[in-house]
Amino acid sequence: MGKIIIRRLLQSIPVFIGITIISFALIHAVPGGPTARLELDADIRPEDIARIRANMGLDKPVWQQYLIWVGNLVRGDLGISYIDQRPVAKQIRERLPKTILLTGTALLLSIGLALPIGVIAAVKQYSWLDNITTLFSTAGISLPSFWLGLMCILIFAVRLKWLPSGGVVTIGQPFSMPDLLKHLIMPAFVLATISMAGWSRYIRGSMLEVIRQDYVRTARAKGLRERLVIVRHALRNALIPVATLMGLSIPNLVGGALITETIFSWPGIGRLAWHATTKRDYPIIMGVVVMATVVVILGNLAADIAYGLLDPRIQTE
Repeated sequence: MGKIIIRRLLQSIPVFIGITIISFALIHAVPGGPTARLELDADIRPEDIARIRANMGLDKPVWQQYLIWVGNLVRGDLGISYIDQRPVAKQIRERLPKTILLTGTALLLSIGLALPIGVIAAVKQYSWLDNITTLFSTAGISLPSFWLGLMCILIFAVRLKWLPSGGVVTIGQPFSMPDLLKHLIMPAFVLATISMAGWSRYIRGSMLEVIRQDYVRTARAKGLRERLVIVRHALRNALIPVATLMGLSIPNLVGGALITETIFSWPGIGRLAWHATTKRDYPIIMGVVVMATVVVILGNLAADIAYGLLDPRIQTE
């Protein structure tokens, strides 16, 4: 397993370099830029704009800007924000715990709901339980996260007034865990819904394939209890292909956090990326790209490790 992890990490190096090159080129190819708003101001002289661009390093060719950025990255420097002149690494460190809290809660919620729903739907195939889970799973996959988030705010925050509409804590009140949980419920539920719906369908399909295998019928023929047959013999083997799906879906949770954090005013990485994109803050955008790339690599690595833990006979090439 150790050799597999090392090989995967080495294979990720060219992938990481390629992603940063493409992202850097696309960001600078988009019309406009950090000084676009200044150029529309008639009171600012062209020479002043040229001086600002030189201070930002935007007067150099794109390939040279990229090499400078990579050199700083190797030293652990993600640059300085164009907007508030604060280090990008510091801003990411400040917001990362809140994103981890949100995505981690959504991940646990997704797995905790998808596993029993998928298993029950497979064991009770074509029953009313299976039909209900199919209906809700299809709805969860089909509903856009921004629409679901807005509906949750409208119903639970505006109409019923059960939950706060956004933020992490109530302004003006001392921090408390119940208050944090109240703010976490809606964004975590919205972020978890799409993943949970898709995973439950994959678990159902994988379970249906496994419970028809000969070794499952043999276990039943030995007189083992049905619950033991499902949990010990069927579920573990059914989770092998699903483990890859879950590992590869972790980056999707981080990507979905961009929309969810914006809707619920959750001060995490996703909201930081949204504001940086609207203001053309290149250093922050590239800092978020670096973080997202690392998450994708770790997600793939987690899938490989899960394969080995669920079935040691599997040798990942």
